[in-house]
Amino acid sequence: MRAILTTRFFIFLAFSATGFGTTMHQGGFQAALDQSEDTLRRVIQLLKPSVVVVASKGLNILTHLADTGIYTGPSVLLSPIPNVYTLVSGETWEEQWSASMSVLADAVDGPIGIGVGDSPDEQSLIKDMMDEAGVCGSLEEEVVGGRVSFRQCSNWFLRSFPGDHQWKNQRRNAINVASLIKEVLWMADWTDISRN
Repeated sequence: MRAILTTRFFIFLAFSATGFGTTMHQGGFQAALDQSEDTLRRVIQLLKPSVVVVASKGLNILTHLADTGIYTGPSVLLSPIPNVYTLVSGETWEEQWSASMSVLADAVDGPIGIGVGDSPDEQSLIKDMMDEAGVCGSLEEEVVGGRVSFRQCSNWFLRSFPGDHQWKNQRRNAINVASLIKEVLWMADWTDISRN
């Protein structure tokens, strides 16, 4: 339970207390990231979260945290969307997905759980794009449970839930967000046990 509370606090701080969203809309993602980096670093050092959860364009906050070594642990991505910034360039969605996923595949040590809505837009703009990027190999959907795994990123998985891009903000899906966090924490614990 502590990890979930820590995670919620971190998300709130990253997007609300630092003015990240306002700065992003006015000056772009890179400007917001530059303005917030010290705060994000301090929060990670202070809270030492068991898992970090990011939503939508927060994908590249995690990409930045991982690339700089600020945070490389277990992560949950809710309907992730890439942004162009220093580490992620590209004119097309394919290039942005490839760059974002490459950084995460190289820098994140812990498991990554990804939740997306089951709407056609979510499936084509997120799930299919992640598959087409090819960074983690092709996606493999399990017949039972609908869990999708990544062939070359064995500690990554993807699940689809009812709804469009806003699915993660709907009260009825809180249990689904919690299940992603729980599975990522379980995978992280299992990985730690098997290493020792």
